[in-house]
Amino acid sequence: MHVEEVIALSRVEELLAAASRDAASRPAFYEALLNADIYVIGESRSDTVENGSMTVEEGSHLELQNWHDAEGATYLPFFTSLSVLSEALGTETPYITMTARDLFELTRGTRLILNPTHAPAKEFLPAEIDRLLSTGSAEFLEHRSAEPGSQIQLGQPANYPHEMILALSALFKKLPEINRAYLAQMHDETQDPAFVLLIGVEASGELQELIPHIAAVISETAPKNQPVDLTPVTAGEDGVSAYFRKEIVPFYERKKPGILGSLFGFGNA
Repeated sequence: MHVEEVIALSRVEELLAAASRDAASRPAFYEALLNADIYVIGESRSDTVENGSMTVEEGSHLELQNWHDAEGATYLPFFTSLSVLSEALGTETPYITMTARDLFELTRGTRLILNPTHAPAKEFLPAEIDRLLSTGSAEFLEHRSAEPGSQIQLGQPANYPHEMILALSALFKKLPEINRAYLAQMHDETQDPAFVLLIGVEASGELQELIPHIAAVISETAPKNQPVDLTPVTAGEDGVSAYFRKEIVPFYERKKPGILGSLFGFGNA
């Protein structure tokens, strides 16, 4: 294994630990994991074994080892590093290396657990894997559109989602594209449920590229059973954008560095 690979795998393990504690760290973990080499127990009859490891070639037939959890349900274990795999097995066992993205593609429809015997572990359900491969995020964010003729009312939520707003603010500090973010409650009687929390985001660039990062945080920190939607906020536009910019104080605003910050290269987000 090359030194660069060891560093990359260590980084994934660091991000996994951070993601288990902080929802704002999960987008970086998902991004790093997809491109990292991982280890899975199994073998391929058609590939060459070198030092216990197999390199998978296109069209190879793989025999991957499944495990069972305490309830007897089947899952496929995979590991961030050879040391974690060896710790889990205790004996020498054939293993295969590939990127996590390739593993997810090969095993679609299967429940997987990353580092199942090593804390922290991470379970990946089939629906999560599908979203991860298609959007880069394992989280689901609902998108709603107004029905023709419907009357949408915007206001402030009666129960303020403090945890979600704190987590989003922490995330936005890490995303220089985010300039401001707003919160409102949207009421549309033509929808079910009628009340939805609406996050307005003013960004420099395409909001679509940032959605996987934002969705990961919202999914973990939004109030239970409370739908949340995102909308771009654009200067000069009417409708929701105008409402946010004129009526609502942003819960997050990127601070511009002062004179000293500009001169010496520091300033707060």
